[in-house]
This record gives sequence, structure tokens and C-alpha cells, in this order.
Amino acid sequence: MTISNDNRLELEALIMRSAISEFLEAGFNLSVFDGEDTTVKHSTNAEEIFNALRSTDEDYLRVFRDTTRMGSVIFVYGNEPGVVINDYSTALEPFLTKTTALADQINDAAANEEHTKDEQCIVSPATNLCLICGVEHGDECPRCGGKGFHAEDCPSNDAKIDSVVEDAQLACCASVAKAFPRITTGDFGPAETIDFKEACYAAVRTWLSLNEPEVR
Repeated sequence: MTISNDNRLELEALIMRSAISEFLEAGFNLSVFDGEDTTVKHSTNAEEIFNALRSTDEDYLRVFRDTTRMGSVIFVYGNEPGVVINDYSTALEPFLTKTTALADQINDAAANEEHTKDEQCIVSPATNLCLICGVEHGDECPRCGGKGFHAEDCPSNDAKIDSVVEDAQLACCASVAKAFPRITTGDFGPAETIDFKEACYAAVRTWLSLNEPEVR
């Protein structure tokens, strides 16, 4: 699955911001070393720290408890978004649990060829679009709670209704053929095929509307 450069940058940023947030919540202060200069020193301002990153191909986020360095995180840019953290000091691992989980989630989401569930998506806070599959995540479905995708058994799931209608048509034809065994063909004219399918759709939706009142 091809991820646009803008989306890749935003996915990287989600991980970078998560790491910064976890360190600051743990009471650390942070410095940014770009390979030549320390551009931010002992800061607890998340925006200042984030804005100092990505001026070069890689950065070192140095983590301090007061003035004692606890370790570093190395950000390397331009690769798969889930691996923007190239390495980090072992001592910092307990303070990166949410960030590591997020990176794993992004890797898993990017590995899927097609998303079918909300939990597979990484949604941009700015656009409400999945940064990988592009599906918009709007208001929750009142029946299944889905924002980008309906649950498989949700009556609003058109793919589910398509499957039910197809099964119903086959079952109906099989029942008719069983009742009239001397008839060995099962041809339907084009117009009759369309009418039959539309009638099945109408029947399914009517049944849903009568038995689950929210579906109208």
C-alpha cells in the first residue's frame, strides 16, 4: 500500500509527539541534538521540542532527569513511518510503552492491503481520514458505533446486505428446483433477474426496518 509523503510525515509526527509526551509526563526534560548542534536544551515545552526536530535526516532526543542524562532516542526520517524511532537507550523503554504500541499499530495498519475495521486505521486528528487507507471517520453509527466502517452484522452495512440478498436468491432458487425436480434448467430473463434482486433487497430492508426500529 502506497502512503503519500504528506501522510508519511504525519504518521512519523504522531510517533515523535507520543514519545515527547510520554517523557514529559514522566517528569523528564528534553534536548534536541541534530548531529552538529544542540538546538533545544533542557526543555519541557512539547511544541518547542517537536519543532526543533526534522531539520536534518536524523535527530537525537536526549532525555534528562534534571541535569542527569538518562538516555537518548534516535529519530531517522524518510523510511517506513512506523520505524521513525531507529534506536533508543534501554533505560528509556519503560517510558515508551504507548509510543511503541503506536508504532506497532502503524506498522500493522500499513501492512494490510485493505482496511475493513475502524481499529485497523490510523486517523489524522486534522482531517479525520485514515492516513493509510484514506477512509473518512465521521460520526458514530448509532447501531454499531463504527466511524469509518460498519460492523459486519450492522444493518447499515451494505456489503452485509449484498451477501444476505445473494444467499437468499440462491436459497429461493434451490427451494424451487427441489419442489419441481422434473425441471432441469434454471434460467431467468435479464429483466426478471433484476426484478428478483430488487425485490429481495426490498424484502431484507423491510424486515430490518420492522424488526430493528432504528433502521428506517
